[in-house]
Amino acid sequence: MAQSLHVVGVHLVFGTRCPRPMLDSTVRPGLFNYVAGILHNLERRAVMLGGVEDHVLIACLLTKGGARSRKSHTHELKETTTQQRGPGKEGER
Repeated sequence: MAQSLHVVGVHLVFGTRCPRPMLDSTVRPGLFNYVAGILHNLERRAVMLGGVEDHVLIACLLTKGGARSRKSHTHELKETTTQQRGPGKEGER
């Protein structure tokens, strides 16, 4: 029986609002663990998580099991992180 395997590597960058340096060295490790947990729950394999004061970098693998477009995967990740954070917890604007 023929078999085809599909894995797509994706590099995502999420910036802070305005962009402001909100992610200091005390916040980043917890944030990266949080994002890794979300990726795990969404059945995405994190290859690399990192970032600096004003953005987060994510490299992950999308497999055929979640047969949706890359845009759909990105939207789902962003929507999940925003919902978990909750409204009004982003600091002053």
